[in-house]
Order: sequence, then structure tokens, then C-alpha cells
Amino acid sequence: YSGLPFRRRRELHLRIGTALVPRHGEPDVARLGLLALHFDGSGDHLLAWKYNRMAAGRARDSYATVEATAFFERAIANARSSGGAVPADELCTALEEFADVAVLAGRYDLARDGLRGARRLAGDDAMVMARLCRKEGHVRRMQSEYRTAVSWFRRSLRMLDVAEQRGVDAAEIAAERARAMLGT
Repeated sequence: YSGLPFRRRRELHLRIGTALVPRHGEPDVARLGLLALHFDGSGDHLLAWKYNRMAAGRARDSYATVEATAFFERAIANARSSGGAVPADELCTALEEFADVAVLAGRYDLARDGLRGARRLAGDDAMVMARLCRKEGHVRRMQSEYRTAVSWFRRSLRMLDVAEQRGVDAAEIAAERARAMLGT
């Protein structure tokens, strides 16, 4: 393998990945990891995004947070390399999910990177920004950065005020406000 030209390696990864895609239904857990690996090596960023994200979700649901973090990292890298083919809202969601599993894995540095990237893509959605700021506050609290955590929780509350002015559902705002005030 190491003696093959990169172009040939990519072709082989694409052919193997294509052969592994099930004809009907979703791939099983074992096959998902292989699909993610082969499409990642193939240079097909959209398929690599798709299967790495699916593998990340399955790993997260199985409480394999370290593996989920790695799959999310590869999915995000492929989305960014896709030349804008992945919609911003999908990438924003993936970055937030990445941050969530990174927290569970104890990788607060990665969680902060994911949250920062998600905030850049969230646009003017006040509820999403409030949730992301609250999560940033939680990460900072976990890192014993209490003053910084409080400022992030306050930002979350300010964004909820904006959401309220924009007519977002009051129950949704109340639930998020409670989470921000509790610092969770």
C-alpha cells in the first residue's frame, strides 16, 4: 500500500467504499466504520462527511465518546474541504454535537473549538446562539474558569432576551433560561 501512488490509493478506497455500501437500508455498525475510513481515504468529501457523521452518531449512542469525537473531527474536516457543498446549518449542528461528545470525553479544548465553529455558523438564530453560549459557559465551568463561565451564561441570557423580542415560543425560552441560570 505504501508503495502505491496517492491517486491509486484514492481510487482503491473509493472502489472498496462503494462496494461496502449496502444496497438496501442503513449500514450496520461494523460497516459504518469501514465506510467512513474508505471514503475518507478516497478524497470524496461528501461521502466521507456522510459516513463519518453517521459513524459518529452511532458511536455517541453507544457511549463510545472518544471514537465519536474522532469520527466527528473527520466529518467536519471533510465538510470544510467540500467547497461549501455541506449546508452551513448541518455543519453547525455537527460542530455542536462534536462539542457535546468532546465534553463527555473530557476533551474541553475540542469542545471549545466545536462551539466556536458552531457560533460562527449559527447566524442570527438567537435560540441557537443562546444554547451555544450556555454550553460554552458549562465547558468553562468544568475547566474551573468561573468568571469566564458566568460571562458566557450572561451572554446566553441576553440572547434569550433577543429571542423573546423575535417572538420565539415562551416555553422554549423558559426552558433554555432555566438551563442557563443553573449553569448546565
